[in-house]
Amino acid sequence: MNYVSNVSKSWLLMIQQTEQLSRIMKTHAEGLNSGPLHRLTMMIKDKQQVKKSYIGVHQQIEAEMIKVTKTELEKLKCSYRQLIKEMNSAKEKYKEALAKGKETEKAKERYDKATMKLHMLHNQYVLALKGAQLHQNQYYDITLPLLLDSLQKMQEEMIKALKGIFDEYSQITSLVTEQRLLKNKK
Repeated sequence: MNYVSNVSKSWLLMIQQTEQLSRIMKTHAEGLNSGPLHRLTMMIKDKQQVKKSYIGVHQQIEAEMIKVTKTELEKLKCSYRQLIKEMNSAKEKYKEALAKGKETEKAKERYDKATMKLHMLHNQYVLALKGAQLHQNQYYDITLPLLLDSLQKMQEEMIKALKGIFDEYSQITSLVTEQRLLKNKK
């Protein structure tokens, strides 16, 4: 009456191991969801935020670069050209006044004033050119390399974290450790 056939024993053992494997897989799935998969999801979000921040910072320093090296210089250049025209006009009027002998002092005063404005703007323009050159050198020699270095360091840190996530994933999904445990229990 107590006899249990080998087939029954085999089926019982197969059912027990299947149930145990099912429990292990359920534990793995829960562990994956709460551990590596959650951390991986957060890392993806962090990576997207880093990319967004990098693009924002890069656009900001690029806009500053354009402002300093192009926009401001173009304004000064236009003003410079306008003052050259004004000075030439004042010079012509002064020559006419000298030729006619009328209101020469007034024409000379306008000519001197226009010339002085031109000299002052010329000095501003030269200083702005030098400032733009220095800004451009700093941009290419310091700012961009620092920005790229910081991005590279963040990427390296994310790679280390990703390696940790994959190691944890591998440990959780590996059935070898559970099989060893099951064999040791027997």
